[in-house]
Amino acid sequence: IAQRRYFDLLNRTRVVIYPGVRNGAWWESRRCGEAYACGCAVLMKRPGIDVSTYPVTDIAPDLVYTSARALLRTCRRLERDVELVDDLRRTAVARAWRYLSTVAVARYVFANVPMR
Repeated sequence: IAQRRYFDLLNRTRVVIYPGVRNGAWWESRRCGEAYACGCAVLMKRPGIDVSTYPVTDIAPDLVYTSARALLRTCRRLERDVELVDDLRRTAVARAWRYLSTVAVARYVFANVPMR
């Protein structure tokens, strides 16, 4: 039931603020995918690790922030412009399929994970 409530909430949400990747090789990347799958844009802090082989910041570059001040500035801009929110959301969700669909993930794995 908690999981159902979580996805119901995502379905009603237009933008999710994601704190980003601080360090290390492991991070909660699926949370972004869940949000995009539910039609949310993800406002994400620029990762503290190299994500060039898995470019999650390319999905919605206008929604990547670098500091608390930049986050507030972006939130204020989005609050004032509902049409911008919808445009960014639709574009981000469409781009997410390029990186997060099962086919895209399989291609990434086959290209980047050494096979024995």
